[in-house]
Amino acid sequence: MLQAAGESQRPTRTCSAASLLVEFGSGSSTKTELLIEALPHLKGYVPIDISGAALDHATRRLRQRFPRLDIRPVIGDFSRPVPIPAELSGLAPI
Repeated sequence: MLQAAGESQRPTRTCSAASLLVEFGSGSSTKTELLIEALPHLKGYVPIDISGAALDHATRRLRQRFPRLDIRPVIGDFSRPVPIPAELSGLAPI
């Protein structure tokens, strides 16, 4: 996906070891999995979705694939402020 767009190296240049990926409407996080793979220095991921079942399934799958990534799912949507989990609040969102 990223390589086809000619940007295969760009995400790694903009992501430090203290970066946090926050995603509203994460759903199954299938496409996000490709992005996480391209960001080896990513420290945390906060998937936000209204479906607890989708979050549970995606979180289990991603934790198996990326055991060093701190994943903190949040049930919510973009219509209201969603707080970043305290454990990840010191990271820089991307």
